[in-house]
Amino acid sequence: MPKIKNRLNRFLPEPVRTACHFVSNRIRFLFSKLQLTIKPKPWQRSIPSFDIYFMHVMRPLVEAHAPARQYFRRLEENVVATTGPNPIVIIFRYISPGLQARLLADDSSRIWLFLDDDVFAVDEVNHLPDDYVRRLQAYRSATLEPLLQRAERILSPSQQICDRANGISATLVPPAMIYPWATLDHHNRRQDDPFKVIFSGSRSHLSDLGAIAGELRAGLDQNPHWHLTTFLGSNAPDELKVPNASHIAPLNWPEFQQFVLANKFHVAACPLQPTAFNAARSETRIFDNAAFGCAALYGDAAPYDDWNKAYDGAAGEIVRQGQWLSKLMAYSAAPDLVKCRAESLAGLAKRIDGRARQAALWRLDNDRVKFEK
Repeated sequence: MPKIKNRLNRFLPEPVRTACHFVSNRIRFLFSKLQLTIKPKPWQRSIPSFDIYFMHVMRPLVEAHAPARQYFRRLEENVVATTGPNPIVIIFRYISPGLQARLLADDSSRIWLFLDDDVFAVDEVNHLPDDYVRRLQAYRSATLEPLLQRAERILSPSQQICDRANGISATLVPPAMIYPWATLDHHNRRQDDPFKVIFSGSRSHLSDLGAIAGELRAGLDQNPHWHLTTFLGSNAPDELKVPNASHIAPLNWPEFQQFVLANKFHVAACPLQPTAFNAARSETRIFDNAAFGCAALYGDAAPYDDWNKAYDGAAGEIVRQGQWLSKLMAYSAAPDLVKCRAESLAGLAKRIDGRARQAALWRLDNDRVKFEK
């Protein structure tokens, strides 16, 4: 083709060749921009839950080259199936419409569903962004409800979600620590050294952050050495758009993992409003905070107050509404205390790390998966 193109160019006047070259380059540029702006469908990208609750631990049995060692096949980004006869298809939230239709059309299909958001509670709350609610409602009606009619088992990190199974067998699956354990050298600071605060919540936590934004703004204004980081981009509350705050555009899962490895903070601010949807949040927040090398401050709401009781305060401190500024001021002025709290959190994360429990939970017997009761 290049040779033919060159021969044709010899017969074209120079202005025509220049115009053709310009149009060709412009078309290539527009197509490249189009490819960048087309977002993949939910089932076309691997979600964090797939790694945290399955793939990080089970990867050797999914990607094994020897057939005798491969106990799972990856059907899609978030869907696996056991090998051998009568396979179990395990869906981590998202599945393509085509594969879903084939499974539902086959009476022999064995379907297990992993759920980590209480989508049944989404109609009961008003603290989530409207588009987020619509997306969850669409997922519930188009994917979850049809699959629930055929599901053998529900898998979830939340007892609240398991309790909604309505006669379907349900199993709690613990989260795994997927990051290397953080060193805590960044806590060796003087009182006036930079004090780095991280709010790692997604947009589903936007109103939670908004509830303490006034106190955070006061702290940032009074303490120029403080620095707040979020992953909310332009969605961050306007009052928190100040020089000593960075609002990073939302990261995809691989980008977030790279960010965690490259950045450490002193305190994680984890506000939470008391809603049914929030009450089903999983313990992955503990592992994120530990990976950032943080001490953690949590809102006075479930499940955070449940963690506080279950782990005797090792996960972090509960902060009541109106006390965030004073607590952050106290932490900023006490580097040794913050380091001690971060060490306690790191120790807790190691104790409750679900990797060993996941390996035991996904018991393999020839070509089928067994769950402990």
